[in-house]
Amino acid sequence: MDNIHIIKEFKNQVIKNTKKVAVITTERMTYSYEEIDLITDNLAGYFYSIGVRKGDIIPIIMKRNEFLLFTILALFKIGAAYTPISDNFPNNKVMEIISMFPDKPVLVNSGYEKYTSFINNNIINVKNGTIKENTFIKNLNIDNYAYLLFTSGSTGKPKGILAKHRNLSWIMNVLHLNFPVFSEDRYLLSTPFTFDVSLTELFGWIKGGGSLVIPYKTDKELFKELLDIIYLYKITHLALSPSILSMISESAMLSEKCKNLKYLMVAGEIFPVSLANKVRLSLKNTHIYNLYGPTETTVYATMYEIKNNIKKSVPIGKPLNGVKIKIKNEKNNENSVGEILIGGNGVTDGYYNNKDLTEEKFILINGEKYYKTGIMDI
Repeated sequence: MDNIHIIKEFKNQVIKNTKKVAVITTERMTYSYEEIDLITDNLAGYFYSIGVRKGDIIPIIMKRNEFLLFTILALFKIGAAYTPISDNFPNNKVMEIISMFPDKPVLVNSGYEKYTSFINNNIINVKNGTIKENTFIKNLNIDNYAYLLFTSGSTGKPKGILAKHRNLSWIMNVLHLNFPVFSEDRYLLSTPFTFDVSLTELFGWIKGGGSLVIPYKTDKELFKELLDIIYLYKITHLALSPSILSMISESAMLSEKCKNLKYLMVAGEIFPVSLANKVRLSLKNTHIYNLYGPTETTVYATMYEIKNNIKKSVPIGKPLNGVKIKIKNEKNNENSVGEILIGGNGVTDGYYNNKDLTEEKFILINGEKYYKTGIMDI
């Protein structure tokens, strides 16, 4: 599959599925592909009018609603990237990230007055931008940066991982190849947008002309109501951590509530054997996958479909299309017990403003870049 910018993919669907509903919220709001295109054009023009340009990295502090998606798509249209900040982050972590972008606006989708006391940047409520019509210079280059995600390192200090649209396009192609989306299919935005798995939900539905369901819920509310939402909105594609899956697996209604579920993508933690076997028996019509991949290599790198009873441990599986895996030990021998190295199309550019750590964790082997996971293959 060719690498196509996510906005170009979306534009293709605007042409093919102009009036089709693309986004559904639990507050009974619906938006067609055409409407989202117009809204995000207006937003992009608004952002451009306040100084956002190609190559900018813009902090966003947002609750889970449609304006989270609209904001990201609008930034992509300009050629800007986003860096997500959770409303649940402690103030010191918010300040640490915001301080890296002192001349950039902070985009929000509700008031957030609590941040005005310590954020010197302009705090912009994006909802104000939908009523203005401004022109903007479109820049859809797959070598533009798409996002900057911060993860905590072993020291607890956030590490910022920069990914390009080339990386994002690759993982969207892989998702569609393995978990194809058709017009009637629906992803659920359940993962907090500060985690990379949220990318699969935010954009995984676009290539196949499907839809995205966005719950107006806090994480606590969402997980409490998750099964009902999956059932009510006929969710077909779902990404969960083992912890959340374990919680809903206790329900006697799991099978009935998930009767429309085609693909269950499990990632983020070790998938317990007992849970894998239990869910496999309950969801007989669902393809269940264990996926593994660090943020540094764009969401997922390997996958394993759980078809039979698992005895010892749930495998991480085989590399996805475009991924290369090497095992290196202290003696520099390959193909033996050692550290997992990941190469291929998902490998990102490294850590934001941290050349030393980038050079330590991203290495060249025969001219190709690999990420050292620090995880031992045993």
